[in-house]
This record gives sequence, structure tokens and C-alpha cells, in this order.
Amino acid sequence: SGVLNLPLLGLSMAPTRTHAGEHSKFYFMLNVYTSEIEGDPSGEATRFEYSVFVKKEGQESDRPFYMVIEAGSSNASIDPVYGETPAKISTITRDGDVISFQADEFVASIDIGENTPLTVDPEW
Repeated sequence: SGVLNLPLLGLSMAPTRTHAGEHSKFYFMLNVYTSEIEGDPSGEATRFEYSVFVKKEGQESDRPFYMVIEAGSSNASIDPVYGETPAKISTITRDGDVISFQADEFVASIDIGENTPLTVDPEW
């Protein structure tokens, strides 16, 4: 993995807002989701993506781009950059309102018990 060298790619981190009324801020996001896999005995895989919002050098628009910086799956998969990649997710569990996720040495727990109403920003 190493360091994400955005300037070398002509990119920089970009603040964004995800819901109406929020001030723009920097996000480092973790998305975890389940995907069906045709032909796989288990029938599905849990996938994850680490991502950030970026803008291109000299970009006129203030709207940032969504950039996946690393992705993984509970099953071996094909990555467009690295080719065939081994499974990375070791566990994903739910205990009441807490979902826990572990991939390699990274561990995250998310409490989904609070229902906070949000309005999506019209830009999205």
C-alpha cells in the first residue's frame, strides 16, 4: 500500500459536504457492503472500500471526485490495478446495533442504533 501521493497524480484532498446544511470538511470513508456473486458456492461476498474526495490540479469546478484508494473482498477477486487479489476480510459481525468489521489489522465498530434524519445535499 504505502503513502497515497496525490500531488504526484495531479490531485489534492478536497473538502465536501454530504448533507444539506453541513459545512464542507475532509472525509476518509470506509464503505462496507454485501454483493451477490454468481457461480460462487457462498453466493455472496462482503466488500470494503477506503475512499477520499479529491480535486484535479487546475480544476474549475468546486465539485470533488470520489476516489477509492483501497478495496477488498471476503473472496478472492480481480482488481483493475493489481489483477487477482486474495481475500482480505477476516470477519464482519453484528451484535445488536453494533456492526464490527475487521480486514487484515484494521478493526472498526459502528453503532447503527441512532436514527439521525439527514437531508442529502442537492449537489449529490
